Amino acid sequence: MKLLLLHCDRVEYELTTGTKEAEEITPEVPHKNSLGECLLVYVTVEERDASNLDEVVRRAAGEIVKIYDMLDPKRVVLNPYAHLVERIAPPRVAMKAMQGLEIALSAYDVLRCPSGWYKRLLTDNKGHPLSVLGRSIDLEAPSTPQVEMGKAHPVCALNENFRQVFLGLGLNEIINPMIVDERDVYLQYGPESPLILDRIFYLAGLDRADVGLPESRLRQIREIIPDFDKVEQLQAFLRDFKEGKVEADDFIEELVVRLAIKENEAIEMVDKVFLELKDLRPRPSTKTLRSHMTALWYKTLAGLQDQAELPLKLFSIGPRFRREQRQDSHHLYESTSASVVIMDKGYTMEEGREFTRTVMRGLGFGEPRFKVKETTSNYYAPGTDTEIMVDIEGREVEIANIGLYSQKSLDNYDIKYPVFNLGFGVERLAMIKTGCLDLRNLVYPQFYPEARLNDEEIAQAIGMEKQPETEEGRQLVKTLVKSALAHKDDIGPVEVTAFEGEFLGYPISIRIYNWDEGKRMLSFAALNEVYVHNGGLFSLPPKEAGQISAKVPKVFQDAYQGVATGLCFIDLLANRFVAELEGRAGLADQAGPADRVGPATAVSKEKLELDLKFKLIKRPGEINIYIPDNVYNYIMSKNQKILIGGPVFAGIKV
Repeated sequence: MKLLLLHCDRVEYELTTGTKEAEEITPEVPHKNSLGECLLVYVTVEERDASNLDEVVRRAAGEIVKIYDMLDPKRVVLNPYAHLVERIAPPRVAMKAMQGLEIALSAYDVLRCPSGWYKRLLTDNKGHPLSVLGRSIDLEAPSTPQVEMGKAHPVCALNENFRQVFLGLGLNEIINPMIVDERDVYLQYGPESPLILDRIFYLAGLDRADVGLPESRLRQIREIIPDFDKVEQLQAFLRDFKEGKVEADDFIEELVVRLAIKENEAIEMVDKVFLELKDLRPRPSTKTLRSHMTALWYKTLAGLQDQAELPLKLFSIGPRFRREQRQDSHHLYESTSASVVIMDKGYTMEEGREFTRTVMRGLGFGEPRFKVKETTSNYYAPGTDTEIMVDIEGREVEIANIGLYSQKSLDNYDIKYPVFNLGFGVERLAMIKTGCLDLRNLVYPQFYPEARLNDEEIAQAIGMEKQPETEEGRQLVKTLVKSALAHKDDIGPVEVTAFEGEFLGYPISIRIYNWDEGKRMLSFAALNEVYVHNGGLFSLPPKEAGQISAKVPKVFQDAYQGVATGLCFIDLLANRFVAELEGRAGLADQAGPADRVGPATAVSKEKLELDLKFKLIKRPGEINIYIPDNVYNYIMSKNQKILIGGPVFAGIKV
């Protein structure tokens, strides 16, 4: 079997004339079709394939999956094609093979063009280095025993994708060192260096202990080895260790050999006698772990500029290390850089932008937008530090950075020619491709397994952002809600007293109001209740006499079958108001964290004021709903919805 694989932006076909073996047309596969991005696979079934057709189909499907995972197209289109070999299989065998491929690839979005038809075919090939590939399935060729393919790590798979694209564009691969002296950071960043060094890991090492042999220590050794008399040999051994002639991991073995003692005796000496070996402290050096690939490109280019012909085009893919303040869903100490440099006489930013477009096409992205940064990194020439933005499901996302190295930083390394740099954060792109929203789960799934939450668990996890900390406050919430419900149908503009009396030592008056003329005190949305349904969050009005209101759009009605959280908008608003009132009354320091009770604004006893207006609610936080990060990330990773909002248009003031 022969395969010709094309990565296309668009494919259109129209069946014209059927042969006598033509396959019947079905509604699922019309005679005319227009498709977006896809992997178009021309398939020629050979005569010799008939003897072991199932194995040929299995191997062919495996090759298609490899290319699919590398290019990540939207779908696979299988097109029977009888012109890649001379001796083709009979139509019946070829059709069976095509059907087998369709079944083998059923886990993907796959479309099989009908067999036995002539067709008009229009393809728009992407034109990147991997956009046209050929594969041959030959069972007669020697092969290793077939085993089931393992699963590649998404970051490693993307690294290989980068490698193939870069190699296809004529770039040479370089392994840059991971250890860089802080001096190079100063040479590249200049006055900005202290800020860069703040996020860098410094390396430290242990000094060799100077182990002496006073008489007291010899007595300790003889308690372990009563007849010990090789003092000079031991002194020579310890001197060799101090001078680095004996490696630390060979210490026990060398001690046994040189002193002709037993291994357990040597271990006991280290543990009980040579205590200096256990009391070593790291001594910091000026060596650092690279925080960006640029730190090593200067030295690499300086070393190669007189050895290689221009243009010098290089790439390197590897880890970089950042001393982040925390490790969370968007920050890790270690990440991967896919970095390119091109050094050539007179190289311009426009050439760099065109090169970037080519790389982006090779990675399967559309036309990028180039956004010049207002503040330029010190190692880039002014006006060239540029972010690469692409549209991802309606959002503009930065996925790379380009620029020309500044002449000043190049001069520090005696580099003679302009240098263009393009850098990708591999994990950022892998998150986009996989839909994963937590870097920890993407990179270290063995330590941070993907959460699996059912509706009940989500309902239990979400709660209020702010609520009262005192019993007096909790009782006040009930009073406010009761009053609001009693006056919910009053027509605005309207203001009613919900509470009058003493609260936390203050004589206060609390009023609930609506400023909209002709509108009810509480709008349709003010009584919304929060449900969890199929992993999504929805705010829905209460049922009227057990029935769903006709005002609820049909698309939301199924959500009533979900899990009720017990959270209601009017309760949430009242809790937020009273929590902030407690904070204004100076309870924040006693009651707990400030973000749980509202702003702790110091006020005098003569005046206590608070006025909260709730208008059009668009996000959960605006209505006092707290969603833990892990729950929010889980909902987003499953492409579920958070539809909590609505027009409240009411206020509470004291």
